[in-house]
Order: sequence, then C-alpha cells, then structure tokens
Amino acid sequence: MVDSIAHRIVRCNDISYSFFNDVAFYAYAEFEAPQLIGESAKWVPRYQVSCEQLGLAGEAYAPAPPGVVSDIPTLVVNGALDTATPPEWGLRAAETLDNATVVTIPMSGHVSGLFDDCGKALVQSFILTPDTPLNTACIEAAQFRFVLPDEPLPQ
Repeated sequence: MVDSIAHRIVRCNDISYSFFNDVAFYAYAEFEAPQLIGESAKWVPRYQVSCEQLGLAGEAYAPAPPGVVSDIPTLVVNGALDTATPPEWGLRAAETLDNATVVTIPMSGHVSGLFDDCGKALVQSFILTPDTPLNTACIEAAQFRFVLPDEPLPQ
C-alpha cells in the first residue's frame, strides 16, 4: 500500500499536468481504434482523483515538456512486447539525444534492461564502455523464427 501511495505522489508531482479527464476522453474519442484502449481508459480518472485527494493536482493541462537535449552517450533499451512503455516511446525519447543508441529486444517485455538476459548484457557492456559500439548479436539471436511443418527446426 505504501508503495502504491509513493508511486502516486511521484506521478502527481511529475506529470499531474497531464491527468485531465476531458483531454483524455477527447483523445480516446479521436483514437483510430478505441476498442483497443481497454483498461487504460481508467488510468487518467484514477490518477486525476488521486492527485486531487493528495492535493497535488495540476491546475491546468499542459502538453508534455520538450525532450531532454544532450550529447552524453545514452542507451535506450526497449522490449518489443512491452505494453507499459512501447518501443515507440523509446524512439521518441531518443529523438533529442544526439548520442543515443536505441535497441529493441524481440520477445522481451517491460524493463528488458533488467529482466532479459540480452538486455542485461547490453546495459552492462554500455555502462562499462559507453564509447564502444555495442555487440548486438544477442538481439539477432532473439528474433522470431518461423518454421513451416516440413522444415527442420532452427539450431
């Protein structure tokens, strides 16, 4: 319970300006396939109510702030199956980072830099030698392999 409250406090302090039902519902109505929104439609009202109850609600909606501009070596690790922070968000985060390397790990989900063996190896390598090109062989090894019934299984 404490973790949930702490999470809400941080979220409200960081991005409460973006939790507004009217903005969210307008975006949902304009979404190409609203039937795919599902449970996430409940997030904005829950956060807005939580932020208001905690006295941390934003006073007015504001678009997200501009991206961080930097030339510091940065590694952005995405999981191709991440539904919480899709790979597109990693690409967007890297748009203003001049020295970013973006990797997407197939068959990996959320926090793939911690929970996926390939992601962990890439993060460790990057931290130890950020100016050295990454060996991304593990990404190729994690690619989807489709085999027809009459073909041998890949090794």
